[in-house]
Amino acid sequence: MTHKRATIRCIVTALTLMIMAGAGYADTMTYNGLTLSRAVTIHDPSLPGGQNATRAGQFSITYKGVDHWSYCVEIDQAAGTMEAAEWSITTLPNYQLVGYLFETFGPQVTNTGAASLQVAIWEAVYETGPTFNTGSGTFYIDPGLAIIAQSNAMIASYPGSYSPTAIRLANPCKQDMLIVPEPATMGLLGIGTAGMIARRKRRVA
Repeated sequence: MTHKRATIRCIVTALTLMIMAGAGYADTMTYNGLTLSRAVTIHDPSLPGGQNATRAGQFSITYKGVDHWSYCVEIDQAAGTMEAAEWSITTLPNYQLVGYLFETFGPQVTNTGAASLQVAIWEAVYETGPTFNTGSGTFYIDPGLAIIAQSNAMIASYPGSYSPTAIRLANPCKQDMLIVPEPATMGLLGIGTAGMIARRKRRVA
């Protein structure tokens, strides 16, 4: 019964999101799978049991008929094909750091590099800062020295400010994804309301 209620709530929220985004700002995002990844165990209080063994890395998706490499910004949702609304990256915590990481290190050529970038993005979204360490804190991963070292090095290279162009493909029932938008998409972002943004998990310290 609880699962049924959650499913209905998810559908209602998704329909509301699509209506508020407007027909011009939403489309189907097709999930094509992980292309580069490593197995990691992530820890965060927002997860059931406080942890989850998963794969971190680069996704292949298709949106509006265009293939994209992509990274997710959520640890408590499953990846999948979805109706997605285009939200500004500014709806994410530490969005300048997130955008810098995604746009600077995005096209990774190794599984470890892609996994390190994904972990660094999660760290930026789930930690408040000003210091970040993917091997400790509220959000962290189990010892995987190569990924921890590389993800921390990526974060450490942040210049202190950055103006990202990436957009967030949002859906309440699936992982939200980052993409580099096509030129025609710039300036046409459907940004969710504060109430919708509030549904995203930000833990009490």
